[in-house]
Amino acid sequence: MTLIIETGAGVSGANSYISTADAQAYLDSREIVNADGMDVTPNLTDGLMLRAMDALTGIRWDGFKAAAANPLPWPRSHAFDCERVLIASDVIPDQIKEAQIWLAFYIESGSDPATPSTPAVKREKVDVIEVEYAVKDGETTSVSLLALPNVKSRLKCLINTSGGIDRA
Repeated sequence: MTLIIETGAGVSGANSYISTADAQAYLDSREIVNADGMDVTPNLTDGLMLRAMDALTGIRWDGFKAAAANPLPWPRSHAFDCERVLIASDVIPDQIKEAQIWLAFYIESGSDPATPSTPAVKREKVDVIEVEYAVKDGETTSVSLLALPNVKSRLKCLINTSGGIDRA
C-alpha cells in the first residue's frame, strides 16, 4: 500500500505523518549501534510505517480533531505542546512524526505494541521441570506504547491524561 502523507491540510485518505524515505533518513542520521558497535538501524518499509501509524491512532490525544472527516487523529485543535503553547490546527508536530519513526524502529526490532508477547517467567524449577509465569494462565502480555523510551519522550505532552471525555 502506498503511503499518503498528512501534511496538516486534512489530506484525504492520509495514512501516515511521514514518508518512509524521510523516516529512514532520520534513523540513518542517528547511527544507531548495539553494544558491540554494530549498526542496527533497520530498513524501514511502508508496511512498518503503517503499523506504527496504527499504534498511534489508538492514543487518547490532547485537544480535538481539526476535521471530523480526517482519518488520522492529527491535525488537532486546542492541543498544546510541552511549553503549553497552542499548536496550530494545521500542523503535525515533529514529535508525532518522530514517534511514528521510533515506533516503526521498535516494531522492526521486535517490540510491537499490537502483538501479544509470551509472558515473563517468574519462577523455574529444573528437576521435574516446572515453570511459573508472571501472569495468570491464558493471559498474555504486550509492549506498552509508552514503555518505549523514544516514543514516550515525544508523546508525553501531547496525550490526554485527564481522564475526561474523548470528543474526537
